[in-house]
Amino acid sequence: MSEYFYGHSPQAVMASKSQMIENAERLKAIISNSGHDIELVAVNKYYKSHCVCRFEGQLYVYAIYENQIRRENEFRGYGGDAWEQAPNLVQLKDLDTGQMEMF
Repeated sequence: MSEYFYGHSPQAVMASKSQMIENAERLKAIISNSGHDIELVAVNKYYKSHCVCRFEGQLYVYAIYENQIRRENEFRGYGGDAWEQAPNLVQLKDLDTGQMEMF
């Protein structure tokens, strides 16, 4: 599997619900093994390594790879709801509760 994209694709393609769930579990394992005190909150539909995590009560965009966890920037909305402005992100709670029917 590509380290960056879902499936065996050489480019970004939208992941299925099962692929996002599998990727969330992979990211959680990397976080757990790293010892970082962050909580995975959302996964990206297109890029496996990009996600949103909670650290000290704040949300941040992270890039997570097998050998590196990098905080990119704060996740916030610009004049509105941050989640509405980020349609490429799916919160884990939505994956768990069957909200994916709308995607």
